[in-house]
Amino acid sequence: MSAAAAADTLDVDAATVLKGNGGSAGVARGPARILRHLGEVERLRPGNVLVARTTMPPWTPLVGVASALVVEVGGVLSHPAVTAREYRLPAVLNVREATTRIRDGQMVEVDGTRGLVRLLT
Repeated sequence: MSAAAAADTLDVDAATVLKGNGGSAGVARGPARILRHLGEVERLRPGNVLVARTTMPPWTPLVGVASALVVEVGGVLSHPAVTAREYRLPAVLNVREATTRIRDGQMVEVDGTRGLVRLLT
């Protein structure tokens, strides 16, 4: 097995890597901030990874604060994907149970190119 193939195998460890669909390319790390509704907006800090069920147009200013975006629902033409690309920040979409599997404040790495979210702590 080549080194690249071995690295890919390690990347899909179900305990530490969540899989989804890349919505906006790039890689970013930061503490996850789980937001279930806009009433929690004051909890998001610059550099946080915004994790939500999905986003809609009223959420757009939050994307400008986040370092990356992870959502449970959305396709490549959905609001989260389009907005993340406009802001040039990594996004992974369709991450099953992201809001429950990722802990609030947990360090994560978002790879929007490969569609992976790595749980770091």
